Amino acid sequence: LICGATGSGKTMLFQKLLGIEKGGRGEEFLTVSSMVAARGICKDDESDTKTEVLDYPGHIRMRGSLLSSKGGILSSHRPVINDVLFVIDSTTVLKEAADLLYDLLACIQNNSTSVKRVSICWSKIDLKISKNGKRLQLLLKNELNRLNSTRTTMVESTDDTLDDKSAIICQPGTSFNW
Repeated sequence: LICGATGSGKTMLFQKLLGIEKGGRGEEFLTVSSMVAARGICKDDESDTKTEVLDYPGHIRMRGSLLSSKGGILSSHRPVINDVLFVIDSTTVLKEAADLLYDLLACIQNNSTSVKRVSICWSKIDLKISKNGKRLQLLLKNELNRLNSTRTTMVESTDDTLDDKSAIICQPGTSFNW
């Protein structure tokens, strides 16, 4: 599963993984704004294996069908998804990406999903306005900690027992770690 915020570079990465070439006259890869996931088969010629790849739209209205525990892409009722590649645009503010990543991690942690690994991919690092990897990692970690603190406070303010742990990814008072 390839997912991330809108405009992060998911579709270009998807097309490269599937071996889709640029247009005949050197045009850029096709970018598609879509409300439907794209599927394809990635072939490894050396090991003769095939892996289904799903390019999931980043639009905010699509989050429910990705993260829902009742019928969402990651729910236990769906086909097995072992790996998630979360794509983040290294040239933009991380808030939207961090918010989606936080929800994704909480969904995986608190529901019975088949996901074994979540990898984060920084896209557009070749552009001059991109931030470097270590800086991006620190900014993302700080944003995830801020979200965890906010959501922990929300859960605690609605119920003293903190029963709804599905909203948080690490225990109150602890810091998010990779």
